[in-house]
Amino acid sequence: MEQQLSEYMMRFSKFEFFLMRMDPAFVQTNAGQRVVGVQWEAVASKVEAAFPWATFDFASSRFDIFRNEPPQYLTLRGDGELDWDSDVQPIESWSRLLTRSFAQLRNNIAHGSKGNPPRPFTHGRTPLFLSAGHTMMTFLTEGLFPGQYWDEPLNYA
Repeated sequence: MEQQLSEYMMRFSKFEFFLMRMDPAFVQTNAGQRVVGVQWEAVASKVEAAFPWATFDFASSRFDIFRNEPPQYLTLRGDGELDWDSDVQPIESWSRLLTRSFAQLRNNIAHGSKGNPPRPFTHGRTPLFLSAGHTMMTFLTEGLFPGQYWDEPLNYA
């Protein structure tokens, strides 16, 4: 599982950088104009224009898990222990799907261990989320930027 999580994070990093290179509106900056990540709301607007939420066929998408079973948040309980929790707000827009589900999976992997604290439900869901995440990245890049290739090897020369 560690290898799968590592590969997902590397690919997601390339994906985020691709989005920011393709459209400056997708760049989120801090007050000092330093890039801090992707502006998911801007991406959601572009996705909505291309694939209206109301008519999109999620059942055939292979990333429906992001809409129906969003990843949980890593939280700090009152007793000082880390735990996984969720909210009860439904995923009813591309904006909410991208920020609350898709980006949340990346955050969970980057900032929280998917194995600690252990929860039996996460062990079965993590591979499903990873598969859906890979599919989502491909869907977004092909749907928003047809003909553009983004998953190239990194070049540090």
